[in-house]
Amino acid sequence: MKLAPIVSAMHAESISDSFMIATDATSAPVRVSGGTINWHVFVFISDVGHIFFRAVRRHDGASIGALLQGFRGHLLSDASSIYNGLHLVGILELACWAHVRRYFWKATLTESTLAYEALSIISTLFKVVAESNRISKLSERDAFRVKHATPIVDTFDAWMKQARTRAEPRGRIETALNYATNLHDARRAFLADPRLKLHNNDSERELRSLKKGLDNWMHFETKAGLEVYTVYRSLIASCALHRLNPYDYLEEVLRLVRHWPADRFVELAPKHWLTTRAGLDERLRRVIHPPWRRPDPGPIINAA
Repeated sequence: MKLAPIVSAMHAESISDSFMIATDATSAPVRVSGGTINWHVFVFISDVGHIFFRAVRRHDGASIGALLQGFRGHLLSDASSIYNGLHLVGILELACWAHVRRYFWKATLTESTLAYEALSIISTLFKVVAESNRISKLSERDAFRVKHATPIVDTFDAWMKQARTRAEPRGRIETALNYATNLHDARRAFLADPRLKLHNNDSERELRSLKKGLDNWMHFETKAGLEVYTVYRSLIASCALHRLNPYDYLEEVLRLVRHWPADRFVELAPKHWLTTRAGLDERLRRVIHPPWRRPDPGPIINAA
């Protein structure tokens, strides 16, 4: 597929250059004779400006290990056991506080007093971190988090200890407390560096279109169709990240890619596209413009 090498280059640059990668996965049924088999689509959001999707047959440690081979930064994910092996080879665990919050939210149905106490503390933490993220200078953001977020996390840890004495045995609060306790270091990791995120909601949002789509068309017809989906979804999501018009971007890159050196495909990624496009020589500028257009339609940045 013509555009697949661009996504592979985005993947490689993310592995080599990222300080943090966020990930999540969802199932993707593929039609086979007599029914369907489940594949799994992972999304990766790199802090170097790429969003890319990868499909694997199995949702297990070997698959995610292969996808992240060579990465040595922070991995923001849920607490699935498939990630455990990664943290033994130098990838740093970063927990999602939205998942922590979700367990306490479920407990509002059975132990509402304790659940709402936890949710109140977590809500305050989200507000403080959101405020810190509006600070552009990293040193100032770091100081703000240390001053305002660290005491909230300490308060939450202290609350958990006394909440255990009030929780119903084997109830939902106890489940939530166990989940949060098992992630003690990972959920505090965001305090160590102001570039680290508090939650993984962005990854879940990127997978939402696939989940909603499956409600309508039920499955992928072929494995090749799934692979095409992951390539185009990677490029469209990255276009949104960089405020590019995906239709215009794809039209121009599809015209250009066959003329582009194989060792420079990353330059065609949405992150680099405006710079690459501005540097094209006259011959390549003619390549990206269909004959029915005027010489240069101008930048392809969305107005929104």
